[in-house]
This record gives sequence, structure tokens and C-alpha cells, in this order.
Amino acid sequence: MARGIERRRIFRDDVDRGDFVARLSSHCRNGDVAVFAWSLMPNHAHILLRTVGASLSHVMQCVLGGYARRFNLRYRRQGHLFQNRFKSIVVESDPYLLELVRYIHLNPIRARIVEDLIALADFPWTGHARLLATIDDGWQEVDSVLSLFAERAGPARRAYLTFVADGVNHGHRADLQGGGLRRSRRGCEIVPSLPRGRERWAYDERVLGSNEFVAALQAHEIEQRSLRIPVPSETSIPTLLQEVATRWRIPVAELCSGSKRRPVVEARTEAAIQGVREHGLTTRDLALALGVRPRSVARLLSRGQGTSRPFRAP
Repeated sequence: MARGIERRRIFRDDVDRGDFVARLSSHCRNGDVAVFAWSLMPNHAHILLRTVGASLSHVMQCVLGGYARRFNLRYRRQGHLFQNRFKSIVVESDPYLLELVRYIHLNPIRARIVEDLIALADFPWTGHARLLATIDDGWQEVDSVLSLFAERAGPARRAYLTFVADGVNHGHRADLQGGGLRRSRRGCEIVPSLPRGRERWAYDERVLGSNEFVAALQAHEIEQRSLRIPVPSETSIPTLLQEVATRWRIPVAELCSGSKRRPVVEARTEAAIQGVREHGLTTRDLALALGVRPRSVARLLSRGQGTSRPFRAP
């Protein structure tokens, strides 16, 4: 979910909406994500998707960031367009996928943007028309949704339309707003519901699923986090520093002096990256050995973020 700052409009006309859809659809065609349902409202957007070849943060940064820049250029405005970052809910697909497809696609009727299901079938700014094949532009994940209703497309579309019609009078569904898992400094908490108005958070990760799904997700996260922590090696800090200093042809004393000479900074960066990422050493211990502050080691790590090139000593 992405909402306009101060609930302002993020779509003023069909050119805006077309721009947003073009950006989202390009990631679907590239195989980054699969989109099952979506709707564009005047001041917010809902998207139900599964990440495939790229992370959710990367895709949304490209879509929302690119759209906001073009929007500001078109209307000669400055500043933020969206309310902080997007909000995401992790969904247990089996019990909730179809409910969310229906709920998202009925947004324009609930908001009285369109009058009824007949008008919704031709409304281009949700995925509903794609599932009914009244619009066929080839980027939305249609078959996997229809296959949950029937094997053949015709009967599946009729069953889907009946399913959507049954939900027209359901109104707002608080039970589809998430609330299984909340992240905080104290860890993960099971909570019955989450309050609105939490825009002060940079983003809001929540879970929509059973207790078993929440527990499995939490266990998976702990496992993944443990895999990202390097196992401390037998390499000592003095040995590491001596190896790096020798490679860069500088004295160990100069490496640990806080010198700003470029070769020394490069060598110190290499020592920080190897120490933390390859040998499992702490930034605090490395900082003490290098004669700098821990935040300086963090900056060195950031400086070498994502580098795949070998460090070239003189």
C-alpha cells in the first residue's frame, strides 16, 4: 500500500495512472514480481504481488521513486509525494489470496468511483478487468488466479465474477488489514490487530495469516538472520592487519594511525571489510585495533558496500 502524503491525491488524471501502471507492469514483464490484484485510488494504491526475481524494496523504490519524480516534473511541484515508504503485509496465500483479490478490486465501488460491477468490468485502473479479459495487456498474473476457480478460462471467469459479486456488500474488512506479526526493538510480537495512524514509522511490515504461519515466518527470519552472521574465523586481528599492510606496502603502525593518505584509507577499508564479512570480527574490536571509532569502521564498510572488484595494492 502506498499513500499520498497528508492523504493528498497521487493520481490527478489518466496520464498519471498510465505512468504508474507502465512502471509496475515493466517489472512484471521483466520477471521481478507477479501481480495478482491491484487498484489505483485517488490518494493511494493497493497491490497484491509475489516477489520473484527482485526484492520488494527494490521494485517499490523503482516504481514509487520514478513515478514521484515524473509527477513532480509534470506539476512543477517539489517535496515528497508519498507518505514515508510503502506499507507491506506478508500474506498467507491459501486462506487469504482470493479474499484479497476481491477486496482490492472492489475498492472503486466502495469509494463510489464506479457505480457497479458492470462499470467495474471496464474500469482500467484495477486488475478486475484483466481477470475478466475485457482488458488484455498481458502483464498481470491472470491464469494463477483463475485456476483457483476452474480449469477452463470461461467457467473460471464466471465463478470469479460470482465470487466478487458476493463481496459487494461486505464493506470495509478490518480482518484483511493484517495483524499477525509486529516488528519492534523487542522482537516479534503476536498481536490481534494493529492501529492506524502509524505514519511516523519508516515502513510497516505486518502479517496476514494463521498463528502457525506467523510462527513459521518468525522461525524462517531467525534462520536467515543467523546465516548472514559470519562465523568467527581463527584469523586474529594482528594477523589480518599485518597481511593487509604487507599487501599495501605500508607499515602496520601507519595503517592503525588514522592517516588520511589514500593508500592507507584503501587499506583500512579492505581490513574492515575482510575483518567483518569474512572473519566475523566485530566493528568495535576492529575500530580499537585500527585506532578509529566504531562508526568510522561502519563508514568504511558502507564505502565498500557491494564492491566486487579486488582491492589493488600499489
